[in-house]
Amino acid sequence: MSGGDPRSALGRFRNCADVVRRGSLPDTLLFQPYLYSGSCHYDLYDLDSSLHFYKVCESILERHPGLKESERLYNKIGVLYYETGDYLRSIYYFGKALDIVLSSNPGDSYLAVNYRNNIANSWLRLRKYDEAINALQQLLPYRLYRQQLLNNLGTAFLEKGRPSTAIDYFRKAGYQTPFMYMSLARAWMGLGQYDSAEVWLKRSISYYDRSNKKNKNEDLGIANKLYGDLLVARGLPGKAIGCYQNAVIQLDKDFNDTRPEANPSAFPGLHSYAPLFEALVGKARAMLAAGRVGGNASVGAYRTYESALTLLSTVARGYYSDEARLFLLEKANGAYQEAIDLGYKLYCDTGDTLWLESIFNYAEECKAAVLQTRLGEPGIDVLTAQARTLAIDLRKKKAEATRIGLQLSASTEENNRDFIASQLRETELAISRLQEKLEGFPEYRTRLFQRKRLLLRDVKVAMAAKKGALLSYFTGAGKLYCFYVTGRSAGCITAPWDDSLVTRVKTLAAALHNENNDRVTQAELATDIAARILGPVFGIIKDFPRLVIAPYNEIGYIPFEILPVSGGNLLVSKFAVSYCYSANFLTTSDKKPLTDYRVLALAPFGDGVSGDQLLPRSAEEVKDLPGEVLTGRQANKNAFLAKISNYPILHLATHAIADDSDARRSYIAFYGSGKADSASLLFEPEISQLSLGSSPLVILSACETGKGRLINGEGIISLSRAFMSAGSNSVITSLWKADDAATSYIARRIHFYLKNGADKDRSLQLAKIDYLKDPKIEQRYKEPRYWAHLVIFGDTSAVTERPRKIWAVLLIPAYALCVIFLILYRRKRRRRPFEGGPAAS
Repeated sequence: MSGGDPRSALGRFRNCADVVRRGSLPDTLLFQPYLYSGSCHYDLYDLDSSLHFYKVCESILERHPGLKESERLYNKIGVLYYETGDYLRSIYYFGKALDIVLSSNPGDSYLAVNYRNNIANSWLRLRKYDEAINALQQLLPYRLYRQQLLNNLGTAFLEKGRPSTAIDYFRKAGYQTPFMYMSLARAWMGLGQYDSAEVWLKRSISYYDRSNKKNKNEDLGIANKLYGDLLVARGLPGKAIGCYQNAVIQLDKDFNDTRPEANPSAFPGLHSYAPLFEALVGKARAMLAAGRVGGNASVGAYRTYESALTLLSTVARGYYSDEARLFLLEKANGAYQEAIDLGYKLYCDTGDTLWLESIFNYAEECKAAVLQTRLGEPGIDVLTAQARTLAIDLRKKKAEATRIGLQLSASTEENNRDFIASQLRETELAISRLQEKLEGFPEYRTRLFQRKRLLLRDVKVAMAAKKGALLSYFTGAGKLYCFYVTGRSAGCITAPWDDSLVTRVKTLAAALHNENNDRVTQAELATDIAARILGPVFGIIKDFPRLVIAPYNEIGYIPFEILPVSGGNLLVSKFAVSYCYSANFLTTSDKKPLTDYRVLALAPFGDGVSGDQLLPRSAEEVKDLPGEVLTGRQANKNAFLAKISNYPILHLATHAIADDSDARRSYIAFYGSGKADSASLLFEPEISQLSLGSSPLVILSACETGKGRLINGEGIISLSRAFMSAGSNSVITSLWKADDAATSYIARRIHFYLKNGADKDRSLQLAKIDYLKDPKIEQRYKEPRYWAHLVIFGDTSAVTERPRKIWAVLLIPAYALCVIFLILYRRKRRRRPFEGGPAAS
């Protein structure tokens, strides 16, 4: 193995294992042969086999803790996850290796520096450049792995957009390895010095070609990809295509087709995701720039984008945490935009609706993709008994990780933070192991990796059932795409999308949040935005009573109900409006409406007990609701968690805080939240771990529950979204801090209509119209900021059966009596000529 002959080494290690098994020796003696076998498979770029041997070693280590070289195992697994782009998981494994070294051999600086360097590299890939640079600079005084540390520092500055500083570090490191040649080439490319970049790239490729002719090599793939980038930068995209194709061949162990129009179509097993994805996207761009390949550059480029996005979707589903998926998908959003721009051009050129359906799929796939993946995970009801047990254990461990993570966020003492961080690391490792075991069950894995394809005909059926229209938005390359689907038709209309329109949307959103806004300016903004994002398609949707909006990025900041339509009327007066994170969430509920209307309602701050957090109308808002109403001290977090499974409708009339920088710090407040601790605050990660499948509706009249951080492509990461993630079918949520009295009024009217069998979206519409028409409410309180903050996401079907009117009940027997009387009367008329004897002459 050390001599660079991993294939021969594998045979020797296999013999070792055979001796252990034949002699019935302790399985601890299998640990090192399997550990080294995993390393050999890694060197042969057989990542799946490598992970298999490492995981067998990990299971041995679970039974026999403390085996020699256990820290090496955890580091090796971390490296494997690093290579496959799961950087968060790699950090947990590197951290575990470091913990072992620090506890068992604290004087071993070589291993400690190595593992800290690996952690810093993971931070670098997660774009946490300052954290990575700080960590690497702290390691330099040890004077260990100096060349590698300097190279990594150069890479960090290069990623941060400082190529000159990067070159300084590369020079200090010395140019002694082909990987360093590539780093230097990237830096010269960043400075536009293409001749210098080419010299170093050719050296790197030449080295790999000489030293490794038999096996595929990831570094050679990366070098070829960089050479393709260089040729494109020089205006030679035609030549770059071959470089990208060579890169794909090196980076995909199962793909060997040298034809430019050929692409891998499936990605089973582990892949070095990032360079392969970048090579495919680079090839697609080069094809378009070259303008010729396989007779049709556009189609060839689109097929290449398809390959890249299939890889993306497959890899994302294999990641075990939402945070890892979020980072991956946010990074790749540009590829979705480029594919949709190209597909729309093909649709316009050919008129073929297959292109329309394809780009519609991509537009919906990239919206709320993390939420889609989470909700696409198989439920325990479809699993075998053994898999179900694992799934339950996994859910418990995730809840435990959430609890420990909150403790870590709240802790300020350094020693205590280190201890909690160690606990969190152990829990995350346990989650990782459980996830992998669960994926070993075919019924789980098949469903998890099943890529949903949205068919326009199915969306048409859903819209026909709703008697409504879907408007789904997407932005890219200066265009606003508006996909429309009704029961009768489907299509796409584009309009200009530029910074000025984004600014106007943000300005209107800010005005709605601000109590002292300029009403005239607000109305002008709403009129202009309506003309630009709704006007082009209004003629198609105007005759439908329902409207479903799938927003995209900044469009999600504003409620469509405030936009003026024909005649100056607001949209709320014409449509029952609902929202969905993606058209992939459109469903026609198969649940029967409830026969009784039962609500669990909490208003912690409505009884005058809670000081400056008082919401005086919140108790009135939930007063007399059927079910259980908790106010004041009764409305605490523990009571809510204990009772949620007993009620189909949840109503939280309380405070909420949305953290725009970190969604995990967003929370809903219960009684006692003046202490600002986890005992009285329900944080976003905790909400996501709830099981709300039995709750068809959650009403969050709390402040800001629909607000949160906007992540490109993924949407607004809000508290309401967390409730959807936990399994709720529908959420009525608040987009901003609104007036307590107005919220109370609208919420009571919502319940009135819901109890009487109206659909959820219609109930919200009627409640708002009631508010706007009520003569008792002053006109100044009828501005949009008072009434438009509540919106509904998800399923809109009725919660309860529509009650029959008394007159309708009485009409049925009355109608039956009329029918009987009419029958008897006709019979009597038919018999009458025969009753009087012969007629007189």
